[in-house]
Amino acid sequence: MTDADGGRVRLDDVLGGQWTVLHTGESPAGAHNWTAIGVPTLRINEPTLVDWLRRKKAAAVVLRPDGFIYAAAKSGQPLTPPPAGCIFTASTRTEATA
Repeated sequence: MTDADGGRVRLDDVLGGQWTVLHTGESPAGAHNWTAIGVPTLRINEPTLVDWLRRKKAAAVVLRPDGFIYAAAKSGQPLTPPPAGCIFTASTRTEATA
């Protein structure tokens, strides 16, 4: 990816091992469910990532801390809400079950 200064950085370094919503275009419907519990959203414009999402017919994905995709949504479709009973702490942004 390209950072704000134009330098190249790894996506894993940007995500920092936390839950993250990645999307192209406008913030997807349902993203507010994730941001309300402290999960950041990141609009991507990196051609490789945008092309990959298009091939998968997705406009948004929710990434787990381990880098696997938890949920995906097509353009105009809402994201799957967070798993019930999960709390995301502001300090660690890791999943904790109640």
